[in-house]
Amino acid sequence: MRSGTLLLHLALGWTAQCAAAQGSASQVLPGGACAQLVQTVATLMKAGRLADAEAAIAGPPAEPCAGWALRSTANILAASGRPAEAEVFAERALHVMEKTHPPDDPALFGPLQVLVSVRFEQGKVGRAREAFQRMQSIRTEGPVEKALMHSLMAAFLQNAGQRREAEAAYQKALTAFGEGGFGKTADEGSVLCALGSLYVDERRYPEAEAILVRALATFSAAKDTVPVDIVKLLELRGVLYIRMGRWEQAGADLRTALSMLEGESCNDPVILKPLLVHYALVLRKTRRRQEATSLEARAASFRADGSADVVDVTELRRAAKLQ
Repeated sequence: MRSGTLLLHLALGWTAQCAAAQGSASQVLPGGACAQLVQTVATLMKAGRLADAEAAIAGPPAEPCAGWALRSTANILAASGRPAEAEVFAERALHVMEKTHPPDDPALFGPLQVLVSVRFEQGKVGRAREAFQRMQSIRTEGPVEKALMHSLMAAFLQNAGQRREAEAAYQKALTAFGEGGFGKTADEGSVLCALGSLYVDERRYPEAEAILVRALATFSAAKDTVPVDIVKLLELRGVLYIRMGRWEQAGADLRTALSMLEGESCNDPVILKPLLVHYALVLRKTRRRQEATSLEARAASFRADGSADVVDVTELRRAAKLQ
């Protein structure tokens, strides 16, 4: 299992939660008919009616309301563990909103944030970097935006093997969330998970286990936690237990994660395939070969999504204002 693999499919899922954060500079929400459209689309999405949501977006009122509705759809898809679809809607949202907002408008922070997260999650690191560099030009000074920028920078640094710098950036993100009054949220839980993945990569297993216990407590207490948050945490902890040779605990976490994911009807290979692979490994180690073979066949049925490209960390660090 190569370094950084955990991070690529660990959700950097600061999407719908941060869009709703009070006092956030990116909280430039529409009013009137636009707000009504966004609410309608969100309701349809939460009911699983994507086609109806798209139809509502295509109807009146027209642009720029459509941009806000597309952004809302992208947020919900990302939070539901559907990164490929979320990327499409975030791109559409950005395309529409760019027609009516200047390049540094805080309104563009939201769709760009989704693009960074879901592209990174799919292994499209170069394209994620492009969106991140655009985010750096946005006029934002709020604590949530600062925390998010630190977190995303940390993810790029970790992926490139710059672990000491990544750890420092994750700690800055946690500090920013706390100072801004946004601790004990799903956003903070996601950062804790990402920090845990770094500790797993570095074989700092006791620290990883402790930080994931803290992350689980944070997710359990947060009102904005979604099932995929817990799924990804359990998978990460399952991988930690695999590394430690604690096969029964690994199996329990991975089995629960898979059950939760199937309960959400999520079949996105970016989320599902690694979970199947890890659980199959545990099943083989615990001599449940027939079940393992079945899961391996399911995992093999997914088409390869390609390898991630190289991140130019020097360029990122030079451009980043937060480092």
